[in-house]
Amino acid sequence: MMKNRKGTAPGRPSEQFEAEWKRMQSAFDRLLQFVETGYKKPPEWDSWIKQNMEAYACVYNLCTKLEGTKSGGINSAEEIYNRTKLMIEKYLSTSVTKEVANKKGEELLSEVYKHWDHHQLVVRWGRFMFRYLDDYYTKHANIDALRAVERQLFVRAAAPRIMMLKCFNTAVYDRIKEDLCQVLLSQTQKEREGLEINRTIMKEAVGLFVEMGMDSTVIYEKDFEAHYLARTAEFYKLAAATWLNESGGNFTYLTRVEKSLNDEQMRAMHYLHGSSLAKVVTCVETELLTNYQLQVLEDPDAGTEALLVHWKTADLARMYALFKRIPKGLDPMANILRDFIKREGQLVNAKFCSGDVDGTQYVEQCLDLHDKYSELFDHQFEGSPTFQKARKEAYEVFVNEILQPVKPENAGRVTSSELLSTYCDHLMKNEKITPDDLEEKLDKIVTLFTYISDKDLFQEFYRKQMSKRLLVSKTDNDNERQLISKLKLRMGAPYTSK
Repeated sequence: MMKNRKGTAPGRPSEQFEAEWKRMQSAFDRLLQFVETGYKKPPEWDSWIKQNMEAYACVYNLCTKLEGTKSGGINSAEEIYNRTKLMIEKYLSTSVTKEVANKKGEELLSEVYKHWDHHQLVVRWGRFMFRYLDDYYTKHANIDALRAVERQLFVRAAAPRIMMLKCFNTAVYDRIKEDLCQVLLSQTQKEREGLEINRTIMKEAVGLFVEMGMDSTVIYEKDFEAHYLARTAEFYKLAAATWLNESGGNFTYLTRVEKSLNDEQMRAMHYLHGSSLAKVVTCVETELLTNYQLQVLEDPDAGTEALLVHWKTADLARMYALFKRIPKGLDPMANILRDFIKREGQLVNAKFCSGDVDGTQYVEQCLDLHDKYSELFDHQFEGSPTFQKARKEAYEVFVNEILQPVKPENAGRVTSSELLSTYCDHLMKNEKITPDDLEEKLDKIVTLFTYISDKDLFQEFYRKQMSKRLLVSKTDNDNERQLISKLKLRMGAPYTSK
């Protein structure tokens, strides 16, 4: 057999290489022993640390020497890489695969958690031992990096191909992924039913699906997330039907929905990948809110109108907060509110027409009604434009109705323009009203004025009454100017200059 100039057979490692490799292999075996004994610190800890340092030095020394490449010898770096890959595959197949084989349920979950944690530690130590190999050989040979494994696991740095993860994928993951997914779904079901589970183990096991995608979530989405979302939809579809069909369930339904959304959000944040949060929340919203929107909002006992009748502001706030989460979720609620306010305003109209209230009381009740819903809109409904629009539409209906008093002394058709102008007339003549009260009243008057469609009619009544006040009474001109200034600010200068 021909010898190269170093006296080594072509394609065969030298005796020096084999000796150095045995030292590295011994260090790796001791690492595995440390892992398999539950991270129990060996008695000769210092010598083991020193051995790891020496292993790094061995890799460095061999990777800087190309043994007889031109003479048909071996590439030391390539040989170390290939042997390392075989060593990892052997460790996984003999130690890990056998341990998780035939395990079911929570026992499988515990074993996967343990061995995945072990593997990550092996990767971290392996990073140190073979660091120079990773820096030198894998970059130039364009093959799966060793050190990039640790970066992928802990800082999510991009790596084109990751050898050690692929080894785990082939030896372990492909054999257990379906069973592991079902165990995780079963644990989630238990938690939804009120039982306590180990969220730390759940997070690590779910993380395995993520890491098997290397630098992508495709594997996680296909092998786990899709099943998780389907099971979530199934659970809440059944829950919604059950809750609504229970005696009194309509009164507690939104409270349960609120709790479920909070629970699922916290659950996703604890042990799912970040990309799943919005999907899970949308899934729950669809099953509990979108699919039952009108049934909940129009419920005769616990719907929007019932809550308005009994003035359940906390429940209205909850209803608003939940339905604003879904597309066009507030529109039906706003329509119910609009019709309810309109009917309340028409009751005020009816009281005036029947003679139960006079013109001054009519205007004050209209203003009080506006104040009542202003507080609801500003606090419980967060100033929502959708609800502001609903109130505007309601007021524009009942405020502009022609009023026909039934009593002879009030015979004749009356408009809100005339009643509001007369109310202003009484206000201006009231010498006992304080400046602060007047300011507040004038602001409310202008607000009510904006809903009147025939603003020119109001202007005509107001101008005639103001002329009489200025001629025959001791009115404060500053008060007159104050109201005109507010109307000018709302309507513009041309309106008040007529």
